[in-house]
Amino acid sequence: MENINNFINNIDSIKGSIIAIVYTFEGENAKGFTHYDVWRSDVICDWVRAVEEIGCKPYLLDVRTFIQKAMYDTLPHIDYVVNLNAGNMNLDNLGLIPSVCSFIDIPCIPCTSRVCSVGEDKVFSNMIAQTSNIKVPAEHPENIEGGIIRHRSYGSSIGIRKTSIDTKCSTTEISQKFISGIDVTIPILYNPCTCDLETLPPIAYITQNTDGSWFLNSEEKQKHTNYKKTRIHISDEAAVAFINLAKKFDITTYCRFDTRVENFDFKNPSTVVSLENINFIEINPTPTIHNTINFATSISSLMIKDVHYNSFMHYNKHLSNPSITGYILMCSIQALKAMRSQ
Repeated sequence: MENINNFINNIDSIKGSIIAIVYTFEGENAKGFTHYDVWRSDVICDWVRAVEEIGCKPYLLDVRTFIQKAMYDTLPHIDYVVNLNAGNMNLDNLGLIPSVCSFIDIPCIPCTSRVCSVGEDKVFSNMIAQTSNIKVPAEHPENIEGGIIRHRSYGSSIGIRKTSIDTKCSTTEISQKFISGIDVTIPILYNPCTCDLETLPPIAYITQNTDGSWFLNSEEKQKHTNYKKTRIHISDEAAVAFINLAKKFDITTYCRFDTRVENFDFKNPSTVVSLENINFIEINPTPTIHNTINFATSISSLMIKDVHYNSFMHYNKHLSNPSITGYILMCSIQALKAMRSQ
């Protein structure tokens, strides 16, 4: 009860704070700042509404303006920054906003530049996962069937393809054994009522194809027609393993793990998935937050026995127009406050 009261009191205590939402302007022409994707108005608007629903003031500006104002010391007072710079062709630029935040000592949501750089690089993230009792697909020859090629640092399923006698793997790509099964995302979010990171309900991409050969590539992601998103259950051992892995990556607010689950029971999807059947694919330390996609699907499926249920219900009861993005924002702010008070 004490933690719940602290959670509610903290919601009230931050009212009036200024929260900067820093986004990527699609017309940005810096040579090193090209993007394969950016977060557009629907995502940005969800964050603006989230800031307002918790009684704070949104300050919206693009990456270049934020950096210039920070360097010339012309920013107004800012309490928190939400980093919406993602989809960079150059991985180095993912750390721009959190690096500047560190320089001017403003807490940045969701993570630091170090987490961005290490987490988004699949070579490094795979090495960290291998030290955490979590399976990682083995390396696979690029020109032999049975493998899958992914870009080393891109997200959004860009460029994912199966290996064949004709495929070539560039120096910016990795080739791994293809795991027969299903794609499953495991969201992680700070829980202000337990004062710790917790897993949210995992979400599986279920298709009519039950032979385990289907996978989410960029074409499938754009069509949104060949799959449905369904909550599944993972074992307590698996949940603990992924929470510990998030901590190894120095996650303090939220992140999302993308995995491949083998031996999945398509006839009984409510079966609890064990850790030994989960293969780490990647961590997304800056996942898209939107009131209608993965994190929202997961949070919307919370049940009374789920760890986050009480926090989410108390948030909804305390505010007049609650949203899932607002809940994630509030959890993130309380995570950063807890970290800075240590």
